[in-house]
Amino acid sequence: MKSILLVVILAIQSFTVLAQSYLSLNVGPALPRGEYASTNLNNDVLGFADLGISASLKYTKWLENHKMGFLIDVGMMRNAFDEERYESALDGQFGSISGLSINSDAYRVTTVMPGMLIGRYDESHDSDVYAFVKLGMMSVATPSVSIASDETTETIDSQSATGFGYGAGVGAHWTLIGRLGLCGTVEYVGGTANLEGFDQPIGNLSALLGVTLHF
Repeated sequence: MKSILLVVILAIQSFTVLAQSYLSLNVGPALPRGEYASTNLNNDVLGFADLGISASLKYTKWLENHKMGFLIDVGMMRNAFDEERYESALDGQFGSISGLSINSDAYRVTTVMPGMLIGRYDESHDSDVYAFVKLGMMSVATPSVSIASDETTETIDSQSATGFGYGAGVGAHWTLIGRLGLCGTVEYVGGTANLEGFDQPIGNLSALLGVTLHF
């Protein structure tokens, strides 16, 4: 048993000893897609999500063959609730509402996702290009929305849920000087928040720029 364990450890070490790895901090716009961005009041899972911001801390490690690797991504997304379009949709469905005003906070999404990448690591220039997929946990908190008019005030309370999330995209990084470099990623991150009474689809297309630190 000990000899088998030793062989496994040596095999893992020989496979990763020449691997390259780096840590990246990334930020960029998050464009909501699909039902997450829907403004149709007849859609039960409309989101009214507006343009927001996405940020992530990502650890990337290439294996010895420099063609495959893995990553661990901890991210957050914040999307504003589109108050203007929500107000217009209410006016369109119920007629002009006297003194109508909408106040809300933002969608708050947190993700923790490991993943795999395929591409090419150029050891001589400490740079890479790759495509990736990732799967993991998504935690979602919906915005609270206050709807006020001359006659009444109503509040849609925030709800939160944790469930399955996924992502896919392409990326690249370039080492500039020493251990420091730049990176860029275009990715789609989605999932579904199983809330009380309905399931809210989540989906953002993000373009991220970041800085990297090699190990």
